[in-house]
Amino acid sequence: MTDTKDTAFTVGNSFDFLVGTWTSRQRRLRRVLAGDDEWYGFPGVTRCWSVLDGAGNIDDVYGGVPIKVNYIWSDITAHSCRWEQEFSADGGATWETNWIAEFTRTS
Repeated sequence: MTDTKDTAFTVGNSFDFLVGTWTSRQRRLRRVLAGDDEWYGFPGVTRCWSVLDGAGNIDDVYGGVPIKVNYIWSDITAHSCRWEQEFSADGGATWETNWIAEFTRTS
C-alpha cells in the first residue's frame, strides 16, 4: 500500500505547472467519433491561471451522445508539456484520441 502522505499530488496544486503563457502546436481529428483518421493542425496561444483550487466536474455530451472524456498530460517540464483529449461513446470500453497539443512556455 502506498503512503499518500509522502506524495506531492493534491487537487489544489495538480495543475500549477500550467500557470503562465504558452504557445502550442495543435492537431485535431476532422471528424470526431466517426472512425476518421484525417488530422488538421493549427497554432495556438494559451494563458492559464488557477481557479476553483483546481477542482471541477463536467458532464459531457458530443453531437447529442453522452460521452466520457479523458485528458492525458505528459512530458511535463518547466518549459513544455503535451496534452491529449480522448472521447468514449461506449462508457469507456474504447477511446478515440481526437485532439493533441504540444505546449511551449513563453512566460
